[in-house]
Amino acid sequence: MDGIIQNNQPLFILVWAGSILSIIITLILGIMNLSGTQVYLLVFASILYLIGVQLPTFRFNIPLNNSLQHLDIESSEESEATSVRDAFEIPWNRWNNIRTVNAILAVSMLLVLLIRS
Repeated sequence: MDGIIQNNQPLFILVWAGSILSIIITLILGIMNLSGTQVYLLVFASILYLIGVQLPTFRFNIPLNNSLQHLDIESSEESEATSVRDAFEIPWNRWNNIRTVNAILAVSMLLVLLIRS
């Protein structure tokens, strides 16, 4: 499934890259038009999203996904498959949980900013 997603799927790439571009554009426009604590909240939410969500995706989750794509599960022994799963599952889940919490926090801050504007 991950190979399909990473294989130039235009809709996925548009949504994923669009989210990064959107937060950067929002940050630039916000810095030009907001003041006081609103700017700080927007800057913090943007940094949290880029560093706390997107960076772990690029740095950890995608490389872990790629490592599984090269595994031939059919010809693997059960013990080898178990060790590969353990090496993948624990760090992948940890980083996915970190991304999830950071995404919730960033979106919450953006919602607070939107409500107060």
